[in-house]
Amino acid sequence: MSAEVSLFEKRFAIGANKEATVGLMESKQGLFLLLQTQKNGDKEAVVASKTFIPAALLPEIKRAINEIERILSDRGELDDYDNAQAYQQSRS
Repeated sequence: MSAEVSLFEKRFAIGANKEATVGLMESKQGLFLLLQTQKNGDKEAVVASKTFIPAALLPEIKRAINEIERILSDRGELDDYDNAQAYQQSRS
């Protein structure tokens, strides 16, 4: 993508020297969600992966994330909640 403008960016630590970024970008082609991982080196950050997804797919992505949350909760991977129902109620 060229001439992109960042409208939103949120960074998350995923290890001692790694982070993930979720963002909203605007370019001549439209609005895109940015999903990126990067490794922080001694002098500068090195992008490990970078994916642009059309923002129009956001409703479908949200449905997919809800299903992933349900699966993780059922497996006990969401430690802060007893089950998927408790997790969903916390989001209401």
